Amino acid sequence: MTDVVPGASITLCNPLDTEAPPRVVNERSGSRSLRVGMQIGAPVMELPGKHQLSGAIYPSSILGGHAVHGRLRAR
Repeated sequence: MTDVVPGASITLCNPLDTEAPPRVVNERSGSRSLRVGMQIGAPVMELPGKHQLSGAIYPSSILGGHAVHGRLRAR
Protein backbone atom coordinates (compact mmCIF):
# COMPACT_ATOMS: atom_id res chain seq x y z
CA MET A 1 0.00 0.00 0.00
CA THR A 2 1.36 3.37 -0.96
CA ASP A 3 -1.47 5.57 0.32
CA VAL A 4 -4.43 5.23 2.68
CA VAL A 5 -7.35 7.63 3.11
CA PRO A 6 -9.14 6.27 6.20
CA GLY A 7 -12.81 5.64 5.53
CA ALA A 8 -12.42 6.16 1.78
CA SER A 9 -9.66 4.45 -0.21
CA ILE A 10 -6.31 2.69 -0.44
CA THR A 11 -3.71 2.86 -3.20
CA LEU A 12 -2.21 -0.48 -4.21
CA CYS A 13 0.79 -1.45 -6.32
CA ASN A 14 1.19 -4.83 -7.99
CA PRO A 15 4.56 -6.33 -7.00
CA LEU A 16 4.29 -8.87 -9.84
CA ASP A 17 3.85 -6.13 -12.44
CA THR A 18 6.08 -3.25 -11.38
CA GLU A 19 5.32 -1.39 -14.63
CA ALA A 20 1.59 -1.24 -13.86
CA PRO A 21 0.36 2.06 -12.42
CA PRO A 22 -0.87 2.10 -8.81
CA ARG A 23 -4.61 1.56 -8.38
CA VAL A 24 -6.77 3.66 -6.11
CA VAL A 25 -9.35 1.29 -4.64
CA ASN A 26 -12.56 2.44 -2.95
CA GLU A 27 -12.48 0.75 0.45
CA ARG A 28 -14.40 2.26 3.35
CA SER A 29 -14.04 -0.24 6.20
CA GLY A 30 -10.63 -1.79 5.46
CA SER A 31 -9.00 1.59 4.96
CA ARG A 32 -9.62 2.40 8.62
CA SER A 33 -7.17 -0.27 9.85
CA LEU A 34 -4.71 -0.56 6.95
CA ARG A 35 -1.47 1.46 6.91
CA VAL A 36 0.97 2.62 4.23
CA GLY A 37 3.63 -0.02 3.62
CA MET A 38 1.49 -3.00 4.61
CA GLN A 39 1.43 -5.91 2.19
CA ILE A 40 -1.89 -7.54 1.42
CA GLY A 41 -3.34 -10.01 -1.01
CA ALA A 42 -6.78 -9.08 -2.27
CA PRO A 43 -8.82 -9.48 -5.44
CA VAL A 44 -9.47 -6.14 -7.16
CA MET A 45 -12.47 -5.64 -9.44
CA GLU A 46 -12.50 -2.96 -12.10
CA LEU A 47 -15.89 -1.27 -12.22
CA PRO A 48 -16.96 1.66 -14.41
CA GLY A 49 -14.80 4.56 -13.25
CA LYS A 50 -13.42 2.89 -10.11
CA HIS A 51 -11.73 -0.12 -8.50
CA GLN A 52 -13.10 -2.07 -5.57
CA LEU A 53 -11.92 -5.02 -3.49
CA SER A 54 -13.81 -8.24 -4.08
CA GLY A 55 -13.67 -10.66 -1.20
CA ALA A 56 -11.30 -11.03 1.70
CA ILE A 57 -8.15 -9.05 2.46
CA TYR A 58 -5.14 -11.20 3.35
CA PRO A 59 -2.50 -9.20 5.24
CA SER A 60 1.04 -10.58 5.36
CA SER A 61 4.35 -9.74 6.96
CA ILE A 62 7.15 -8.39 4.80
CA LEU A 63 8.90 -11.78 4.79
CA GLY A 64 5.65 -13.63 4.13
CA GLY A 65 4.83 -11.25 1.28
CA HIS A 66 8.24 -11.81 -0.33
CA ALA A 67 7.76 -15.58 -0.11
CA VAL A 68 4.36 -15.36 -1.80
CA HIS A 69 5.73 -13.07 -4.55
CA GLY A 70 8.53 -15.56 -5.23
CA ARG A 71 6.10 -18.46 -5.54
CA LEU A 72 3.81 -16.53 -7.87
CA ARG A 73 6.71 -15.39 -10.08
CA ALA A 74 7.90 -19.02 -10.37
CA ARG A 75 4.58 -20.05 -11.95
